[in-house]
Amino acid sequence: MIHPHLPLSATRTGEPSPGSKGPRRRLAVNLTATAESPSTSPYSSPVPTMGPCSVPDVRPPTPIDSNGTTMPSDLMTLSLTGRTTTHASIDAVELRCIQTSDRDALATAYLAAYPPGVAATSLSEAQQEMDDTFADEFGVLRHDLTRVATIEDRPVGAILVVDKSIWDPQLEGPFIIDLFVHPDARGLGVARALLDTAVHACARAGDDTLSLRVGEGTSPAALALYTRAGFQQH
Repeated sequence: MIHPHLPLSATRTGEPSPGSKGPRRRLAVNLTATAESPSTSPYSSPVPTMGPCSVPDVRPPTPIDSNGTTMPSDLMTLSLTGRTTTHASIDAVELRCIQTSDRDALATAYLAAYPPGVAATSLSEAQQEMDDTFADEFGVLRHDLTRVATIEDRPVGAILVVDKSIWDPQLEGPFIIDLFVHPDARGLGVARALLDTAVHACARAGDDTLSLRVGEGTSPAALALYTRAGFQQH
């Protein structure tokens, strides 16, 4: 899953060789190239300049996944120390904990959120990615931080957070492996609300940092969202 952030949906990196198994997505977070309105996040002001954060201020060795694939090194980290956060809410959109029964609806949203060929290439592949996520193939899923956005009880997007990046041994703290929103739900501020809620949950849980990856496929809207939230590149 980790795709180097694409549209409010995402882009993918670390594709495995044919027939190989093991993590191949989730290397960054993706935000679908969406027209989400850039309203100010409750924890994004002021946006700190390159100050200290809990992650070592030293570029770690280039991460390589279990398939020997070199992963992008463009990490972004948000320091939660001393930061005031607020639980987000949107009219008509419910943000709740993820459930295994969300698998098919999230796979559908995930497949639709990315441009063709960027993430899953079929619904069955998207469903497998969700199965792998629940099976902790991309890191141990933090159910207290992961959130699903629903409209009229239908999942339309999610932010998926694991306990730590399996691609970056030296990186401490929770890591966002994906953030995606179905095209039908874009423009409502869903991605921002999902990110705000995850950040708030991290702060309440006592986590010092929250990290993600961006990459070549990251949309300007996604990068702007992360920057406004206070994420800083290493």
